[in-house]
Amino acid sequence: MGTVICLLLVTTSFLTSVPAWGNKVPKGIGGIVLGSSIDQYRDMLIEGTALPIRHMECLTEVEIKPPKGYRSGYVTHANCEKPGQIVRIRLKYANETKEFYEELLTRFTQALGKPSEYRGDPFRAFLAWKWSFSGEKGERVSLTLQHNSVEDEDYSTGTMLKMSLISQIEKERATYEKTRKQRERKDEETSEADEKSPVDFHNLVPE
Repeated sequence: MGTVICLLLVTTSFLTSVPAWGNKVPKGIGGIVLGSSIDQYRDMLIEGTALPIRHMECLTEVEIKPPKGYRSGYVTHANCEKPGQIVRIRLKYANETKEFYEELLTRFTQALGKPSEYRGDPFRAFLAWKWSFSGEKGERVSLTLQHNSVEDEDYSTGTMLKMSLISQIEKERATYEKTRKQRERKDEETSEADEKSPVDFHNLVPE
């Protein structure tokens, strides 16, 4: 019981505690802050783990050395509009029990207000509560606390937190799409120019 209380104190001290109805939004967890530069956390990054997110090449995810109280973690940074800016934090807690999750959920609710919506399954094998926040400068942050009791392909067992800077992720997508379309137009123009050029049979006929 003492271990559980200790882990909860570590977690809540890392979490930026502001009411869900306030003008500020929570951005920090585990010593990492959304909107900050990935360069600030070089000592935490695990070398060779950076990968672009599939179907979201505007973002790159990197595994980190987990802070105290966590089993594993990942941070996602932007590649386009604000390269290197952290836009998502994923942390898995060291304590995987449902009792720990329920106590954590109570403390999150006390610190942040009631969740905005339930995102888990109706059978409550997979529990997920989501908070949504909006700031004065148009910043939007989503925070999801989830717990899974059954091992499956999509979710591992245990408790995980995901915090995302939604407003910046949307800007990254928009910037990436704009540059992608520009590249496609340039490729089409190059292809059309090649088609109009005389055929060079040098590489098309065996020697």
